Amino acid sequence: MGDDKQTRVLKVAKELFNHYGFRKTTMNDIAIKAEISRQTLYGLYPNKEAVLRGAMIEFLYANLEEMEQGIQDSMSLKEQLEFFCERVVIAAYTSVYMSPHTIELGEAFERVGEDVLEDVGARHKQILASIFAPYAGPRNAMCMTAEEICEFFLFAARGLKEEVKSLEELRPLLTNLIKLTAKALEATLSEEALAEDDAVSA
Repeated sequence: MGDDKQTRVLKVAKELFNHYGFRKTTMNDIAIKAEISRQTLYGLYPNKEAVLRGAMIEFLYANLEEMEQGIQDSMSLKEQLEFFCERVVIAAYTSVYMSPHTIELGEAFERVGEDVLEDVGARHKQILASIFAPYAGPRNAMCMTAEEICEFFLFAARGLKEEVKSLEELRPLLTNLIKLTAKALEATLSEEALAEDDAVSA
């Protein structure tokens, strides 16, 4: 029962924070919308900062687990990048950037969950670097490391996310970024790497 209440609290809190902003949302608002008493809510979370942190942890780590399990080696580079962007860039945009309180929520996230953001961000980079690994280092004609390709891709994706005004505008731009990245990396595989891949396939 406690878990059900906690899940409901985090769900309605996210809705309230997105709609009214973090500052204007009160613990009383959360209790009313979650249909529980204030005493029950305070028994679960001591304040709304703890509620926000709990919502962050639930969303970010569930999303991260889904991504870690979903990306398969059998996928093409383009498919892996599409899967990654759907669960990192698109998920972040729909959960935060579509809110009229984006800046305020971003500041609140940093304040109550900076360690969570850093941990999840580091794991995102590890996943993306593993996707780029077969196209990096000596196998790449430009000799770029997986980490360098990762930083470039994330910088470009974040720039798109912050500049667009709608999800409809973001999706085709991300699609083009993915296509360009995949084509460029596949085209810059060294002759030695291509010969090695052909030998493995034979």
